[in-house]
Amino acid sequence: ELNILSLNVCGLRSKILNPDFCEYIHSFDILCFTESKLCDLDDIIIPGFHVYMNNRPAKLRNRTSGGILIAIIENSVTILPKSNDIILWLEIAGVQLNLEEDLFIGCVYIPPEGSNYYSKDCFVELENDLIAISSSSKFVCITGDSNARTKNLTDYTHMDKYVTEYIDES
Repeated sequence: ELNILSLNVCGLRSKILNPDFCEYIHSFDILCFTESKLCDLDDIIIPGFHVYMNNRPAKLRNRTSGGILIAIIENSVTILPKSNDIILWLEIAGVQLNLEEDLFIGCVYIPPEGSNYYSKDCFVELENDLIAISSSSKFVCITGDSNARTKNLTDYTHMDKYVTEYIDES
C-alpha cells in the first residue's frame, strides 16, 4: 500500500510550523506539494522524509511564488533528473507495488496565464515529458496544479459509456 498526498499549499514555510499539519502529512508515504513558494536558497526539513524541490531562483524581492516539493519516506523511490521548470518526476519500482512495470508520478505546477513565469510552451513541455515517460511504462500518474481555469464550466469530466467500455486491443 502506498499513500500519496498531493496538495497546493500556497506557501509551505508556515504550514511546516503547524503541528496539526505535520501530524497529518506523516500519515503519507509520498508528499507532492505545489505552490510551495520556496526559492533555491530555502532549506526545508520534514522529519522522516527525503525532500526534493523544483523551485525558482532566488530573487532580490521578498515575494516568492510557484514551486514544487516532493518528500518521500522510501529510499527506493527515484527522483528523475529535472527536464523543465513545471514538473518533477519520481519513479517507483514496479516490484514494490506488484506491478509488471515501474510507476511514474509527475508533480506539476503550471504558472497561471498572467504570471511572469507563464510560458505558452508549458503544455508542450508536459506533453513531451508524458510521451517520453509513457514509452517506459504504462503506469503514469500526473498530480499537482495546472492552474486550469474553467470559468463557469465544471472542472471535471463525466465518464460516458464509450470511455468506460473502451478495451485496449493492442
